[in-house]
Amino acid sequence: MESPPALPLPTSDEKIMAIIMHVMPLFGLVLIGPFIIWLIKKDESPYLRTQGANLLNFQLTTLLYALISAVLALVLVGFLMLWLLGIYYFILSIVGLVKAVDGKTYRFPLSIGFLS
Repeated sequence: MESPPALPLPTSDEKIMAIIMHVMPLFGLVLIGPFIIWLIKKDESPYLRTQGANLLNFQLTTLLYALISAVLALVLVGFLMLWLLGIYYFILSIVGLVKAVDGKTYRFPLSIGFLS
């Protein structure tokens, strides 16, 4: 598998915007906050385009998994899945935030590529 071309090193402003995108979901702005920043900055910064797309793909994928788990909760299996999904979401959100602080892009595991 061929790896994508390396992105230029992010500026401090780009890193701050990426950190803000990763922190917003922790304060309840799960999709709308990062989506607005991504829409505004995606054409200006390849780093923020990639960072935002990866984060939004993770958010959308997690939402899809939560909806599936909620339906499966009707047969009791979904309760365990929702609990595990919560742990998955929390841990990977922190990992993504740490990577953004370091100025690195992070592709969340198990994420569906809705945006690129």
